[in-house]
Amino acid sequence: MGAEIPPAGFSLSPEQGIWCPGGGGGGMARPVDQARFGMRNALDLGVERDSDGHLADPDTWSPELARRMASEWNDFELTDEHLAILQYMRQWFEAHQIVPDVRDVTKHQVESTGMTKKEAKRYLFEYFPHGYMQQASQLAGMRRPRAWSVG
Repeated sequence: MGAEIPPAGFSLSPEQGIWCPGGGGGGMARPVDQARFGMRNALDLGVERDSDGHLADPDTWSPELARRMASEWNDFELTDEHLAILQYMRQWFEAHQIVPDVRDVTKHQVESTGMTKKEAKRYLFEYFPHGYMQQASQLAGMRRPRAWSVG
């Protein structure tokens, strides 16, 4: 792999020699099933976005647009469970005017579902296999966060 630059939100797993979501530092980084999920294949969706696919104007977001954005990720289908998380992220953004950190969404999952913190975090990363900040914030219609924390 040489001196490749990782995709945004990914790090190189030295043990496996593949890109893993989560940005490194241990934690939740794990291999992505490339045959199943692949990388994002950008489509022209008729809205202004940055190079990572985040909306330039979060007010253009809708659940239907989120579904179309999700189609850019191979075999990734947005479910009602995904949309519930995305809606919470948008509510948080409206209330605080910042993109919610993974810790905030994890806390919400713990409070609303009774999961443990570890289960809630794992749930988020299983539901968004390319990482919370890379995939979930994009699908929620957020602008790309300046500092990405994986919690």
